Amino acid sequence: MSGRYRYSTYFMIRVLKNEVGGEELKDFMKWLEKSERNRERFEKIRKLWDLLGSVKVLKVDHEKNYVMVRSKIRMEKAKGVLVARYLMSFIKRRFYVLGALLLLFGCLYAFFKFYGGREI
Repeated sequence: MSGRYRYSTYFMIRVLKNEVGGEELKDFMKWLEKSERNRERFEKIRKLWDLLGSVKVLKVDHEKNYVMVRSKIRMEKAKGVLVARYLMSFIKRRFYVLGALLLLFGCLYAFFKFYGGREI
């Protein structure tokens, strides 16, 4: 492993996960003892690893969420249909009343026009 650091972050994570042993681990421990900078770098990675280990991973049930969204869509559609039906029945009733009133006033107009002021 070359570059600025002899050991990569990935390797250090493997050390933290106890996936490194034998000669590799001995070499790594010697590398840590060589300088304060190496120890600081490993300590930062260890702290970050500990923090990430305490984070809870959310498990999402996609199927359950899909079913829930579909049912809400169906409810909204049904609600829209019900509102439309109610609105149409409301309008129909108003037209029936309006038609009845027009018929009544038409009959009254014809009656007074035809008979005028004469006695029946």
